[in-house]
Amino acid sequence: MLAPILNATATNITFVLNSKSKNQDQTPYDILTTIIGGMAVILNGLLLIAMIRNASEIFTSNGAYLVANVAIADLLTGLNSSLWGIKNSFMFSKRLKIASFSIFWTSIEASFLTIFIMSLERYIAILHPFKANLWLSKTRTIQSCILTWILSGLCGLCMAFYTETAPLFLALFFEITILVTCFLYYKIFIKLAERRQCLPLQLSSNHGNSDLQREYQLTTVVAVLTMILIVTVLPYMIAGQISVATKNNPSLKLFIHYYFPVELTNFLLNPVVYALRLPKYRHAILKTLRGCQTIEQYD
Repeated sequence: MLAPILNATATNITFVLNSKSKNQDQTPYDILTTIIGGMAVILNGLLLIAMIRNASEIFTSNGAYLVANVAIADLLTGLNSSLWGIKNSFMFSKRLKIASFSIFWTSIEASFLTIFIMSLERYIAILHPFKANLWLSKTRTIQSCILTWILSGLCGLCMAFYTETAPLFLALFFEITILVTCFLYYKIFIKLAERRQCLPLQLSSNHGNSDLQREYQLTTVVAVLTMILIVTVLPYMIAGQISVATKNNPSLKLFIHYYFPVELTNFLLNPVVYALRLPKYRHAILKTLRGCQTIEQYD
């Protein structure tokens, strides 16, 4: 049996617990999961296409590689969710079910770890600006993305084959990382407030104010991504842990089951945040939708 923290996932897809589905009719719950997963695929796919079509404008900063990494992870999560929602329409082998289950948790962990790396990048860029060029090089950013997928792949394998212990360790790691991230943002926003107060005395030019606004905007975007992660995923993780301690409390199991679609919304909201808060990405997406060749008209 899977650990209680995974009961909602297992109930949705029956990938690990059952080899056949007794009910071939899709429920509204399945349809909702399919819709959320499909929207995640469409939105993240659109973001990736826009980034590739406008690579010369988008990949001018190291952060763009992290954004692309999150989008790839969220697209895979959405694709898996869509397959789970239509589980009753297809028959999968046991090995394929385990593989899909492992990929699901690999992509979730990759998205989470990349957002954490984004937070570290913001911390270094703002609190240690003179060391940022050394620590935040393009090579190191790409290496961190690769390392993220390696670690996430190991987590995905553990979730598939060590179902009694891996979920608890993964949830604990998630909670500790969230606490660390909150501390980082506490330090970041204090530093930004100090810089804003000192700016009129040190630098009155529009360029200085523009740099500060850009740093504040980028930091706010990553903070919003983190908050979405906390709201959509953290309650699911905590409920799973409590469910283990209370020996599968029926109320908690019901909460975990119905909160699962809320958790999935995390993976479709990220590209929306980029489009709303970052003009460069919004313009690239608009250009892709309109079939234009340049985005200079928006700058």
